Amino acid sequence: PAASLHPAVQWSCSVCTLLNSPTDAACAMCNTLRPLEARPPASKRPRIEKPPSGASKPSLHPTGAWRRPESSVECPICLCDAAPEEAVSLKSCQHNFCEACISHFIKGKVESGEVLPRQLVCPSVDPLCGKSLHA
Repeated sequence: PAASLHPAVQWSCSVCTLLNSPTDAACAMCNTLRPLEARPPASKRPRIEKPPSGASKPSLHPTGAWRRPESSVECPICLCDAAPEEAVSLKSCQHNFCEACISHFIKGKVESGEVLPRQLVCPSVDPLCGKSLHA
């Protein structure tokens, strides 16, 4: 079973037992989604510095599969608060992420060839989603 040694530091994959970073929504080795019990409580979540507002931001392909949320959101991947202009809300499931994290997630999927609708899915683990990111 998945066990977290210290949720704010790392979590162990239930499939391959790799110790993963607390910012990983899925195992870096086998891509198994992080179990809910490995998510640290809000008071112990690490806060990652965002780049300065003038820094270039990654962009998503304008497919219409996402929109900007109306208010600030907490990204379930990096666990940071993101202003609406730095966040996206997926239209298929309404889960919110910071633009940097969802861009990184999608880039990783594309680089590994996982682009079919059943492979390129929402990375939310709380609650487990799995809806396709294809528009």
